[in-house]
Amino acid sequence: MYRAVVAIATSTATDAALSVVRMTGENCHRILEACLRKNREPLNLTRVADRRVTLCEFVHPDTGEILDRVTVILYRAPNSYTGEDLAELICHGGRGLTRAIFRILVQAGFTPAVAGEFTRRAFLNGKLDLAQAEAVAAATSASFALAARAAAAGLTGETSERIKSLADQMTEILSLLEANLDLSEEGIDVVDPDRIRSVLRAGSAALSELLRHADRSAYLSGAVRVAIIGKPNVGKSTLLNRLLGSPRAIVSPEPGTTRDVVDGRIEIDDVLFEFLDTAGLRGATDRIEAEGIERSRRAAGSADIIVFVLDASSIGEEDIDIAHDLPEKTSRILALNKTDLEPGDPTALSRLQGNGFKDMPTVRTVGTRPDGADSLRERISALGRGFLGDTTDTPVWISSRQAECLRRAKEAVERAITAAMAGELTEEFLSADIREALSALEDFAGRKTHDDVLDKIFSSFCVGK
Repeated sequence: MYRAVVAIATSTATDAALSVVRMTGENCHRILEACLRKNREPLNLTRVADRRVTLCEFVHPDTGEILDRVTVILYRAPNSYTGEDLAELICHGGRGLTRAIFRILVQAGFTPAVAGEFTRRAFLNGKLDLAQAEAVAAATSASFALAARAAAAGLTGETSERIKSLADQMTEILSLLEANLDLSEEGIDVVDPDRIRSVLRAGSAALSELLRHADRSAYLSGAVRVAIIGKPNVGKSTLLNRLLGSPRAIVSPEPGTTRDVVDGRIEIDDVLFEFLDTAGLRGATDRIEAEGIERSRRAAGSADIIVFVLDASSIGEEDIDIAHDLPEKTSRILALNKTDLEPGDPTALSRLQGNGFKDMPTVRTVGTRPDGADSLRERISALGRGFLGDTTDTPVWISSRQAECLRRAKEAVERAITAAMAGELTEEFLSADIREALSALEDFAGRKTHDDVLDKIFSSFCVGK
């Protein structure tokens, strides 16, 4: 076992009903035992069964002062999350109390855990592979329903099983190819070309499917970014507040009220969106406004979706100039706002649509009333679901590290398929490609991962996980 460590596993940012303190490692239960009493008598944890909730008092081991009535759950090696002796102490959730209990446990002999230490030990002790360990981090940081579903699929080991099955098939044909190299001099051929091609094609299809999930995972790890763009005083902030259902942005009839990018998040149809209300794009009147406008342009450049807001009563050349500035490949929606006012130049919108915006979805809104807000939300949702693909299937969490492993494996498999179809390369070359694919799949599961890679992965975890 590794040294005994302790961590507060729940947030201490605010008071809560309960807090969880976790401990694991060598002599974990013995060190904890010194801080526990049952009816003011010492509690012998060797007599406490695994996974049973025990009500007791937490005391200062030197003075005997009772700090709290707590519950303790014990897990004994190897049947624990980390594979070591582990304990979870549940106390009342006051921040001062939780931190006091933590400090006393450190004084009693525990070392404060670093980020991800519990899950790293689970990985090192063979309780999880690296893909499952990364899914733990995804689950703890999932900020909307679809992301949580994807992380759960990784936690079950389903993805790892798919990789293992693929690796087993690759290993089988590799063994045949290498056996054929040894037996070819005796005129014996054990290779079935059709079987090899079939396995390679199936492997390529499986890797392509996982890479499809990798593309959506980039959005699952954060949010689909929506930038609300337009000239000053077209109603961008009002629309943002309407979409979010709360007054996130300051609204004023004075042009240029929004000086910086204002953001807010909302979940629509199981997809998380981050809305960015930007400063109106125009010639700046001062340095602060100029910086706000520059940030607006950067927000538009990094957005997945742009909602281009127009004031229906005053569409003009300024709007056309902004339209020309928008990133060409970014998905866009035209929000024709203030449609309750007297329309301006009737040809203005057609001139704008003639500048590459003819097929842009258009929603008519009235910023001061709910008119059109639901339609705009539905349009945004449809584009967001397009980034995530079919959200009715079971999503699979694929980290950027895992995606790189999958791409390496697919490239090697594709080379092997090309060689097998052409029939121009020997078993030696086919074997080399398959071995490279297998190496990438081993990296996916973390079977030969260097310590510096592990350090980077687990440093992103929260303390206590």
